[in-house]
Amino acid sequence: MRTLHGYILRELLKTFGLAQLALTGLFTMAGGLYNVMRYEGVTSSDIAGTLHITLPLVVTLTMPLAALFAAAQTYGRLAADNEFTAIRSAGVHVHGMFLAACVLAVFVSIFTTLFANYVIPELTKQLEHFARSNVSDIVEARLKSKGYVRRDEGRQPWFMTAESVEHVSDAEMARRGFPTGADFQYLLVGSPTLLELEEERVMRFLSARWGLIQFDSSTEQIKITGVVDDAREFVPGSRSVRLTRQTIGPMPWSFPLPSKPSFADLTRLFEWSREPWRFPEVAREIDHFRLLIARRMLAEDVVARIGRGETLRLLDAHQRVYEVTAERAQLDAKGEMAILSRARVLRPMESDAGPIRYETPRAELISRPAPIAASGAFAPERMISLELRLVDSADGPVLEYNPRSARPDAPSRKPTISLDAPLLPPEIAQRAAQIRPEDVVSAGAALPGGPALEDRRAGLRAKSEMTRRKVSALIHWRLGMSVSFLLTIPMGAALGVIFRGARMLAAFALSFVPFLTVAVVTLMGRQLAENDLTQMAGVTVIWSALGACLLADLAILRLGVRR
Repeated sequence: MRTLHGYILRELLKTFGLAQLALTGLFTMAGGLYNVMRYEGVTSSDIAGTLHITLPLVVTLTMPLAALFAAAQTYGRLAADNEFTAIRSAGVHVHGMFLAACVLAVFVSIFTTLFANYVIPELTKQLEHFARSNVSDIVEARLKSKGYVRRDEGRQPWFMTAESVEHVSDAEMARRGFPTGADFQYLLVGSPTLLELEEERVMRFLSARWGLIQFDSSTEQIKITGVVDDAREFVPGSRSVRLTRQTIGPMPWSFPLPSKPSFADLTRLFEWSREPWRFPEVAREIDHFRLLIARRMLAEDVVARIGRGETLRLLDAHQRVYEVTAERAQLDAKGEMAILSRARVLRPMESDAGPIRYETPRAELISRPAPIAASGAFAPERMISLELRLVDSADGPVLEYNPRSARPDAPSRKPTISLDAPLLPPEIAQRAAQIRPEDVVSAGAALPGGPALEDRRAGLRAKSEMTRRKVSALIHWRLGMSVSFLLTIPMGAALGVIFRGARMLAAFALSFVPFLTVAVVTLMGRQLAENDLTQMAGVTVIWSALGACLLADLAILRLGVRR
C-alpha cells in the first residue's frame, strides 16, 4: 500500500509542479508585471528587484488552481489507463487511493493559510519600502514612458510634464549645498511644466527651462520640492509673472499603502476584532477626538479661572510665563476657543527690563490640533498648538506698555497681534491623556465635552463597530477559503476518475465549478457579514457553503466512484 500511495503521490506532484510553474509564469510575466511595466513606467530592473516580493503572492494565488488541475488530470489518467480497475480487482479499497489528493489538499491549505495571513502582509511592507526607496526611479520611468506624472489626492492635485529627465549624483548635490543621504533623491528635468488643478480646472500653470526635483522620504509622507530656473507663472484670468528662480513646495505625496485590514496578518486581525479602536484609521480619528476634548477642557478651564478672578499662567517653549487676567471670559459658539473681555497680558522678556504689558478689549486663546501621525504615542502637549491673539476691534485698540521704550508709562497702539505660542497647560494635557481610546467608543463611559462632541463620538462608535464587523468578516472569509481547498481538490480528483481520459478537461472544468461557486458564495457571505443587520447571516453563509461542499464530496465519492 505504501508503494501504491507513493506512486500516485509522485504522479500527482509532478503534474502539480508543472502546472504551478506554468501558471506562475503566465500570471507573473504575461499578467500584472507586464501591465505595471507598460502603464506605470516601472523598468525591467525595478521589476527584477521586486520578484522576490511578488512571486510569493503569485504562487499563493495560483497554487489552488494548479492543485485542482493536477488532481483532475492525474486521477483521470489513472482511471483511463484502467489502473483503478486493477486496484479494485486486487481487493484494495478504491477510496483509499484518494489519500494522495487529500495530502496535496492539506499542503495547499496550510501553505496558502500561512502565506496569505502572515508572509504576504509582511511582503507588502517590503514592497512599500522598495517604492519609497526608489521613488525617483519610478517618477523618472513614468515621465519617460507616459510623459507625465499626476497626483490626485489631497487638496491641491497637480500634473507635471517634462521633455527630458535624468538623475543627479549625491556628490554633485552635496557640492551645491543640498541635503543628501538615503532619504533624499534628485531628478534634473528639462522644460518642465506644472499645472495645479481644482476640480479639473487649471488654477496655476508654470513652465521653466530647467527644474530640479527633490524627493524627501524622511517622513511618513514623501515631500516633493521643485526648484525651477527661468520660469514663467500663469494664473488664468489674473496674472503672468516671469521668475528667475522659484521654489515650489514642499508638496506631500502619500506613498504608503492604505490602512486596510486586507494588508494585515491574521494575528493583527484577531487583535482588531477584539479591540477595533486599535485599527490605525480608527485610532487616528480617536486621537483627534481626544484632542478636541483637550481643547474643550482648556477653554472651559480658562473660563472658570477667569470667572473666579484668578490669573491665568501659560508657559511657552522657553519656559517663560505669560500672565493673563480679564474682566470676564466666555466660550465661542463651537466651545473650542476662550474669548476674554478687557484682558491684560504680561509678556516676559529675555532681558531684566520687566515684562511687556498689553491691554486689549478682546483677547482670544485659540487651540489648534496638529495632524495625527500613523504611529506614535498620544501626547496632547505636543499635538496642540496655542495662539494668544490680541484683537484690535471696534471696542478699542491694543495697547502696549514696553519698559524698554523712552516712555514706559505711555502706551503705543498696536494692530491685532499674536504672541509667541504658549504650551498646553500640563494639567490639561494629563487629563486628556488619561482618556482611553476604548472609553471613546464605549457607550457607557462618560467623557468631558458635553453634547457638542457627542455626535462626533457617536460617529466614532459606529465606525469602530463597522471596523470590527469588517475585520471579523475578513477572518471568517480567509479561514473559509483555506478550508475550501481541503474540499475542492479531492472533489477534482473524484471527478477526474468519473470522467477519465479524453474527458479529463471536462473533469477539470466541472471541478472548477464548485471551486468557483464556493469562492463566490464565501465572498458574498463576507459582504453580508460586514453589514450590521446581516452579520450572523453572512457568517452562516460562509460555513454553510463549506458544509454543502463537504456533502457534495461525500456524495460524489460514494455514488460516482465505485469501491
